[in-house]
Amino acid sequence: MKVYFLSGLGVDWRAFKYIKLPPQYEIIHLPWITPAEDEPIEQYAKRISKGIDDSDDFSLVGLSFGGILSSEVTEYVKPKHTILISSIASRNELPLHYKIAGAFKLNSLFSLKSFNQVNAANYWVFGITEDRDKQLLDAILEDTDPIFSKWAVNQLLNWKRDKPKDKLIRIHGDQDMVLPITGFKPDYLIKGGGHFMISNRAEEISKILGAELGR
Repeated sequence: MKVYFLSGLGVDWRAFKYIKLPPQYEIIHLPWITPAEDEPIEQYAKRISKGIDDSDDFSLVGLSFGGILSSEVTEYVKPKHTILISSIASRNELPLHYKIAGAFKLNSLFSLKSFNQVNAANYWVFGITEDRDKQLLDAILEDTDPIFSKWAVNQLLNWKRDKPKDKLIRIHGDQDMVLPITGFKPDYLIKGGGHFMISNRAEEISKILGAELGR
């Protein structure tokens, strides 16, 4: 079975670098496409879903913003499983300060360069302590298109979905400071897991993914 992975905020497959699945699953990293100016996420999801072969069973795994997009993609294709990692499933799960930022368009006050800045604060917010993970996050941020990042942040802050899709499988860290657990209960709670647990807790998450995909 094909398993399509969608990463967060435009980053590439490296976010899933340490994820391993049983050999019967074909991992496909669905590449981001360039959004049109002010393109709503619903329209973007329709376009990116065309890169999915739905002629046979497949599953979706979405990380962070990729999880948000996965929820929208399921309006156009029907995966056997939809798994969200370090993500949210509706606008109601956004932290209050994100909603305020979206309402007052505070994100528009930041320069494009600021969306990809590499600094020590990133490590703390993402829950990173190991040099290996610091280097990986630095490389990802440096290579991410700031125009895409700005578009994605705007879509996150102004997401309109008010009800989670049915049958989502959710994996979340209890120390996630980027998208903290707000008004929902994950199916799998990773103790001590931060927003970058896709890397530093990859073995644990890989086992969960393998078990769920086999159901």
